[in-house]
Amino acid sequence: MRRAFVLTLFATSALAAEPTMRRETRLEFAIDDAFQNDGGVQFFYEFFEPAQVADAGVGTDFARVRTLDDKATHGEQLHAVMSRIVYTLERDITYFTEARARDVKYINTIAPEVKATVDAKGVFHTSKPPANSFTIEWQKPLREDSPYRAFLPAGAEIDSLIVQRNSDFDRMFGFKTAERAVTWTAHQPLGEGRTRVFVVTMSLMHNIPPGFMGGKERVYKEAVESATQLIGRLRNYKGP
Repeated sequence: MRRAFVLTLFATSALAAEPTMRRETRLEFAIDDAFQNDGGVQFFYEFFEPAQVADAGVGTDFARVRTLDDKATHGEQLHAVMSRIVYTLERDITYFTEARARDVKYINTIAPEVKATVDAKGVFHTSKPPANSFTIEWQKPLREDSPYRAFLPAGAEIDSLIVQRNSDFDRMFGFKTAERAVTWTAHQPLGEGRTRVFVVTMSLMHNIPPGFMGGKERVYKEAVESATQLIGRLRNYKGP
């Protein structure tokens, strides 16, 4: 169920291999520059039961994030995970390009267990259970009317935005897994050689592990472990 932090694939750094993860209490948490500069990662995470997803009212955090998902419909009876993650990287903004975002070789170098392929239409496919497909949308510059701006600090100048949409998830042990997952990753230049990355994710799932296998706590732990591991790999990446 490692779906809460899908798209940290497109950011790298030369900081410590194991970042310090700090869970924040609100979606729009304040950026702690000192913590960020020391390699820390701030994140907000929330899990929703199907009834909460179906009844999420206008103005709630979940309803606000759902506005970013062009497939969303009110009343969906699905489990949901919503997250926001922010970290600072020792990479120049010029590192983040559309070509790199779509480079399947780069993706497989950073996350070899995913075993990604890309077809003639530009759709990516992964074989890591549950196997699924995803598309990449690249926006540069970020549109002035983009709803994503609501999740950025006031006045933040964003160089580019990646939207990743995962779908067509395989079943596991005969059970449906995720319905879809959407991730929005924005890159903010902080000066020569430094970039801040803002990631918002939403995953909608038909089923989660049963209670005796960890239930929603397992979903949370695997999400954090997956993000920690992936960011560590990215920060150790020595390629061009």
